[in-house]
Amino acid sequence: MFKKLLKYDFHSVWRFWWILAVTALGLTTVSSLLLRFLLYTDGGFVMFRVFAALITVASLAVVVISTMMTPLVVYLRFYQHFFSDEGYLTFTLPVSRKKLLLSKTVNALIFLGLEAVLLFACLTLISLIVPDVDDGAFLFAFKMFESIGESIGALWQTVGAWTILYLLEGLLILVGFGILSTSLIYFCITQGAVVARKHKVLAALGIYYLVNGALSFLSSFLLSVSITGFERAMPYLEAHLSSQGLFGLIALALFLTVMLMATLALTAYFLTQHLLERKLNLN
Repeated sequence: MFKKLLKYDFHSVWRFWWILAVTALGLTTVSSLLLRFLLYTDGGFVMFRVFAALITVASLAVVVISTMMTPLVVYLRFYQHFFSDEGYLTFTLPVSRKKLLLSKTVNALIFLGLEAVLLFACLTLISLIVPDVDDGAFLFAFKMFESIGESIGALWQTVGAWTILYLLEGLLILVGFGILSTSLIYFCITQGAVVARKHKVLAALGIYYLVNGALSFLSSFLLSVSITGFERAMPYLEAHLSSQGLFGLIALALFLTVMLMATLALTAYFLTQHLLERKLNLN
């Protein structure tokens, strides 16, 4: 039953998302080729240049819209499936509310991942237009990848094999941020439906701004304390720790960040599950 739920949730968003994805990739490809052609031409082609500029603006707009619309559609479907008139039908299905929430969460993470892939693909296409005209590469010149490779190479020269751990922890932080954002918004939507019967959306928005404000204050406070503490401890660390010990300390700090995000995400997720199972009453 869970697979059927996940398939249904996936298709409910996919039927909108694929249109944005194809449009973004298509316009980005066309604008990239048009602008690259203009880099190798001098003067003239006034109307063609105007057309290329319009296509470029349109492609950028579609990419931005896609980045904003993907999470919006995902969260809107969560609200509609659970807390609109459709919710009465959803909760009559022979499946636990725990599995319903899990399906929605997995589906959200899938589309956030797809959106990240789409954004990376669009940036890759855009990167095809940035090289110098004299480099002799008309179609393929991946300056963006060269810059990333150079940055990773410089980090490797500085910290050695710690680079692999840092990259892995950075990836986990990005994934954790996606899970935390999804769990937090689902919690706020659910809490809004619990405390308000007529104005659920407004209640959810108010709760979100309150919770997000509190978390922002907490993160800013922890960051300020961490930076201050690190600056004060730096002379001692330089005197008593080897370079490998210092690199290990950085890895530990990143790991603690991952654990903190995971704790917050799981807390929001299980609070949402508790509200759905114990507090929500659609009657």
